[in-house]
Amino acid sequence: MTKEEKQTLVKYRLERANESIKAAQLLFENKLFTPAMNRIYYSMFYSVQALLVLDEKAFSKHGQVKAYFNKEFIKAGFFPKSLVNFLTLSLNTDKNLIMLICSYLKKN
Repeated sequence: MTKEEKQTLVKYRLERANESIKAAQLLFENKLFTPAMNRIYYSMFYSVQALLVLDEKAFSKHGQVKAYFNKEFIKAGFFPKSLVNFLTLSLNTDKNLIMLICSYLKKN
């Protein structure tokens, strides 16, 4: 994959993450908590997938994505250990995760 293709894929995945956050906020405001949690999860998932593009990794299962993220980014010290259980984070922390990932992507 060329550098331009990687950038395009990262941008696409981060756009999906942002769309999911917006959807989660709307759902939350309308007291639709379970679907809001689903959108939060997918926002984080898409964000982490953007990171995987840089490592040229792709996984077929969500658990594999989480395990790789924890091993290669949390344990390596790129992100705080408080994100280890990132699938259960609040809306506010989810936004912080996206901001952290965007910051990391800009540096690399």
